[in-house]
Amino acid sequence: MPTGGAGGGWRVDNFLAELYDTSALTTFPLDGRVEATAPRRRQDRKEEILEAAADLLAAGTEPRRLTMDGVAARAGIGKATLYHHFPDRQSLLSALAARGLIHPAEAALDRREAILQAALRTYATLGLPAATMEEVAREAGVSLAALYRHFPTKDNLVEALLRRFSVLDDVTRLAAPDFTGDDREALYSLALRLLQVAVERAPLVRLVLSTAPTHPEAAREAFRQGPGRVIALLAAYIDSRVRAGVFRPGDALVRAHCFVSMCVMFGLAASVPGLAPALPLSAVAREYADLFYEGLRLRE
Repeated sequence: MPTGGAGGGWRVDNFLAELYDTSALTTFPLDGRVEATAPRRRQDRKEEILEAAADLLAAGTEPRRLTMDGVAARAGIGKATLYHHFPDRQSLLSALAARGLIHPAEAALDRREAILQAALRTYATLGLPAATMEEVAREAGVSLAALYRHFPTKDNLVEALLRRFSVLDDVTRLAAPDFTGDDREALYSLALRLLQVAVERAPLVRLVLSTAPTHPEAAREAFRQGPGRVIALLAAYIDSRVRAGVFRPGDALVRAHCFVSMCVMFGLAASVPGLAPALPLSAVAREYADLFYEGLRLRE
């Protein structure tokens, strides 16, 4: 049995703090006597948690990067104790805002983001028609009233979700029309990023496809802001290489659609165990880039 402390006993304070939130520092000495300090009051523990969060903010942590793990570690408590006082991150941020430690808008913005993330998980799991606003609120850890303050209707929530998580929006920089250097490597870099994002955002891709019949304008906007932009930029790149005599003539827009589609479809399949070959995405990207480059390059 491990020993510690001046009395040679073993400490169970961590166990009791998790179970009862007492921080009782109860000690069981080897002579059989039991000693304990007074239990810590709940309000004291809550104050310590808020002080720990304030310390992290003062040290330069941005509110949006404040994590429950980080606060628990700073306060020297387990996560179970932290969640006992603050059931979710949003309740902690709200408490900090109430004390003037962060701006209320920062807490509200985080709540909106939490709702959108929860909506994505809920719709991806249950499907858009079956998922209710009540289930989204439950998944986000907010009240139904709070959800409706941010999104008055389900349509508002879906449209905001599709705008916020525009598919493949962050890969447009890789498809810029001013590619220079090795074309094969440029295509490989683009293919790899497309595959990675398709896997990461598979629930959103499926959501866009499933909501297209009921929310066509939102789906079209999601396409325009995501893969549509990538396709347009990639087509411009292909056209520029045709004019430079590197690629053979052909329909650049069709080629760009083909390239993006094969990457996205493989990424979707790879997000479901057993639907795609168990290969590293880098190997798949290399195959696609080689195939595409060899098919496009102008042979002498």
